[in-house]
Amino acid sequence: MKIVGVSILLLLPLIGISQGQTELDSLLAILHQKGNEPTEEVVTLRNKIGKLYKQRNLLQALKFAEETIPIAEQAGLPDLLTNAYASAADLSNLTGDFKKGAEYADKSAKSISELSDSLSIAKKYIVLMNKGGWVSPLVSADEKIAFGLKGLGIYTRHGNAPGMATAWTELGNAYRNKALYHPKGGVADSADFKQARLYLSKASEYNKGIRNFGQWAYCITLQAMMEKELGFIEKAYRLNKEAIRIYDRQGYLMGAALPVSEVSDTFFRKRRYDSALYYINRSIALYEQVGYKGNIDEFYERQSKIHVALNDYKNALASLEKSKKTREEKYKAETTKSIMDLESKYENKLKEEKILTLTADMALTKEREEQNKIIFWSVALVLISALAGLTAYLKQRQNILRQLKEKAALDRMVTQALEMQLRQVQLQALQSQMNPHFIYNALSSIQSLILKEDKEKAITYLNDFAHLSRLTLENSRKDRIKLKEEIKFLQRYIELEQLRHSFQFSHTLDVSSEIDIDTETLSPMIIQPVVENAIKHGLKPKQADKHLSIRFLITEDGQLACEVDDNGIGRERAEKNKSASAYDSVSTELNEARLKLISEQQHQGKRYRMDIEDKYNDEGEPAGTRVTIYFSLKSNDAPVAK
Repeated sequence: MKIVGVSILLLLPLIGISQGQTELDSLLAILHQKGNEPTEEVVTLRNKIGKLYKQRNLLQALKFAEETIPIAEQAGLPDLLTNAYASAADLSNLTGDFKKGAEYADKSAKSISELSDSLSIAKKYIVLMNKGGWVSPLVSADEKIAFGLKGLGIYTRHGNAPGMATAWTELGNAYRNKALYHPKGGVADSADFKQARLYLSKASEYNKGIRNFGQWAYCITLQAMMEKELGFIEKAYRLNKEAIRIYDRQGYLMGAALPVSEVSDTFFRKRRYDSALYYINRSIALYEQVGYKGNIDEFYERQSKIHVALNDYKNALASLEKSKKTREEKYKAETTKSIMDLESKYENKLKEEKILTLTADMALTKEREEQNKIIFWSVALVLISALAGLTAYLKQRQNILRQLKEKAALDRMVTQALEMQLRQVQLQALQSQMNPHFIYNALSSIQSLILKEDKEKAITYLNDFAHLSRLTLENSRKDRIKLKEEIKFLQRYIELEQLRHSFQFSHTLDVSSEIDIDTETLSPMIIQPVVENAIKHGLKPKQADKHLSIRFLITEDGQLACEVDDNGIGRERAEKNKSASAYDSVSTELNEARLKLISEQQHQGKRYRMDIEDKYNDEGEPAGTRVTIYFSLKSNDAPVAK
């Protein structure tokens, strides 16, 4: 089945989107008329609008919920304040900020605990069930069930149907998760699965009756997931399609994404990979559209597996890189899964080459034996038959060798491509480590100014540092930046260093007229560590007449070069003055590692290099250091070490 362009097929039905948007626009118009006065009517209205935003734009919904919190506080409405905190907790989890989600959940529970009525206590138990979110829960399945049963008991005694429906939904999902991780999980007649079916069926029927379409479709999706886990694939498929139909009719983008991904999984199990790819692409597009960050890395992994099943290794690798990127944002200290997958694929590719070569050799050997028999009997019978058989053998052997050579050449190209991708991912990982080092030094300087009670200077430095941090974060997301941006960054950095240090130094930054700073590009965070070393270890220990010069020029052989020249104390004395702390050299080590990786990646080491020259005066005494980094001119290659 041919897949049409994703930008067209991934659109939801226009009628559903229009209906949902009309309702949202209508409520926003009412809110605009009433303003943000701290009243119960305004807070209730804002909570309704937040629920609609949740289905379309999670970041907008989170911002709206956070803005509602102070309004509810001013209005003195603890019950509605609790709802605002709970909504902010849920949205934080969905956007991937589980720490903030846990903080809001605690605030919601604390706000509820200050209320004495029973229904507020029941609400507290439901809030505690979801602490940390379902992607990274902070409470166990048994704890969730205990909280849910307590809340359900209170709601039942008071005859509070909406509360009972919420408890049924959460309990059904909790029992489903518990059954999956039970030692005998996946057994259809297990007590936990029976409880899950009971509660989800009750919640589904209630929400259907009151036309709460979002919760109704959500309950159907949970039921479908459970049926799939029990092996009832067709039933799960029908339930998911029903949930998608309900979500589409209401224009609920966020809700539709999960059942759409489940339909993709159903097609994958049936080996209908084209359909599986269509639905997983649609699910990811929906999640990206609303800004969902929870476990989207898992959906990229599913997408990668489908590409592999379709033998599309290029897109499989691209999906894995997206999965790695989103996982790094969620777990900053976790070892990247993309690198391990690439290394594994690379090793498997080498093994595959050896197996193919051995198989071909065995086939060739067997073929030779058969041909030798033919030749032998042909020669025994008649000379002409022998010559004909020999000719056929030589021709067939030539074809086999040609095919083997073509296969080996293709395998080498694939292996080289995998190596290039691996080095690129490793290079990005090293580049991302430069930011914490730079920010650490800057924050240390701010701390020093504050301890010295130099408030005015600290505020000035902090403002400049914020601007520089923004430039650093922007540059860190790029493999290459324009020379104009690099010059702007270096100028801002030097000004901060002049403000930071008690000693004074002059500096110049010149660009040759032959260079177009709007078109030339280079890798970010290569020059800054060199400038930092020049200031810290070259100029700072010097007594007077301190000067730093930075020049961008074109060399005689047509290369772009950056020359960092200081008249400091020189490398030999600087080494003696350096602290024993390993942290002082981390930027240099990272720079060298990046240069080495880029060198291996480009395979053109002679074209790029970094030269370090020690300067001396007429008396032979150290007079500073000159570091020159050579780049390619008007090229997308990065500089590498000589």
